Amino acid sequence: MQAQNMTFIGLTQASLSMALAIKQEAPSLNTVGYDSDSTLTKRAAEKEIVNDAELDLDKAIAEADILIIDLPQTETENLFNVLGGLMREHVVFTHLTPKAKHYQKLADSVVKKGFFVGSAPVQSAQTFESRVVDDPVAAARADYFKNSLFCLMPSPNVDEGAVKTVRGIGQLMGADPYFIDSAEYDVYQLALKTLPQVTSLALFESLHRQTAWKDLLRMAGNDFYAGTSQFADKGQSLAKDVFEDTQTAIHWINQMIGSLEEIRRWIEVTDEETLASLFSERGFERDIWIQTRKENQWEEVQQADVDQQSFRDMFMGSMFGRRRNG
Repeated sequence: MQAQNMTFIGLTQASLSMALAIKQEAPSLNTVGYDSDSTLTKRAAEKEIVNDAELDLDKAIAEADILIIDLPQTETENLFNVLGGLMREHVVFTHLTPKAKHYQKLADSVVKKGFFVGSAPVQSAQTFESRVVDDPVAAARADYFKNSLFCLMPSPNVDEGAVKTVRGIGQLMGADPYFIDSAEYDVYQLALKTLPQVTSLALFESLHRQTAWKDLLRMAGNDFYAGTSQFADKGQSLAKDVFEDTQTAIHWINQMIGSLEEIRRWIEVTDEETLASLFSERGFERDIWIQTRKENQWEEVQQADVDQQSFRDMFMGSMFGRRRNG
């Protein structure tokens, strides 16, 4: 059976950027968009980010060959509970948000059809300084994941063909595959995503408690705005992220506290040379990281063993004649 429809459930900057890249690289594959916001769905099709707008969720799922899901956790859980009754046996589906271990367990326990492969695209360094746009349609860009990594977290029991399918999606985006354990991925996400948000909250809270708080606010500019922007409008989800793995969250917070205490000691003993050296050395290492991300040269990255053209053929060829394990 040929793959005809790749359907995106939940239209975000990430999913729409993926759709735009795939539409450009594999124009013969029909891309379909669905979001609970029907206006957003229609606009994605009008702007030709996806080929078709589907306003009925059941129909969007029923006609899909490949499902790309990017929804908040509660909506994802509700969707997974009904997926098995709506989608066809051959469907390959994945979720883009960083709850890898949780979604794998959910897929294994409640979805009895199709083939789930956890995945997470990593934003391209070339787009780090792009203008922040709240509108997902306006923010979508085909190079959002180009020359970066596409993290793959397949279950040991999932069909190899399903893994190749999802890996091929990353290849069409111009991203290299990177296989990682789902639990390990979640631990790293707590460090890389949640910790900066907690730190941002701590900075705001430390100044908010001061008697000079209102005077501080008068003089606060872009540095304070940028330094405290991480936690804005994310209270409920941030707290949930922290309490889903408190041991890991406490570990990373302790690492941050340890670094702050060390910096404080250098200030107390007026060790300006050491502190200046730390600023310089870590700034240099940050520059190296950014340049390495832009070049995407990581020695340990698993290189794909098939070329770009074969990925295009894969989507349009006979790739769904397989059976679920178990």
